[in-house]
Amino acid sequence: MLAQIAHCPFLLLDIAFNDPTRWQISEDDRVAMTRAVLPVATDPLQTRLENLARAACFLAWHLARNDAIAARLALGATAQTAATIARLSLPDLLQIATCEVHRGQVRPRWHDRPDVWHRLIYVARSSEYARVAPVTAHGLQFFLWDLLAQDQEP
Repeated sequence: MLAQIAHCPFLLLDIAFNDPTRWQISEDDRVAMTRAVLPVATDPLQTRLENLARAACFLAWHLARNDAIAARLALGATAQTAATIARLSLPDLLQIATCEVHRGQVRPRWHDRPDVWHRLIYVARSSEYARVAPVTAHGLQFFLWDLLAQDQEP
């Protein structure tokens, strides 16, 4: 069931956690975001996506402040992104979440890998808990590959 997928040790949502530039806010950005009038979410699906993005950002902020390694592993975040998120104020964090939703940057992790999602959906529909371990291991392999690739970049 879906409760089994909830035991995955990584977030299935991505908000550019591997791109530290998306999480940096200058004073000019703060002023612009304060003055910006974002479209009001009248669509219930849009509202739910914004709430999900805010919750994911709050989780990222909490992890980054308390355990940077856990943040890197659970979010697939770079060390620089985790440090940047940890320094954000809560209002800035929530504003970034809303902006990223409106920019279309809140996506399922591995949105370009349908094979992974087929396996995750299969596990979620299965009543056998033993099926979660291979999918979790596969996801962790993707995360480790991404983290190693990030550490190799100049």
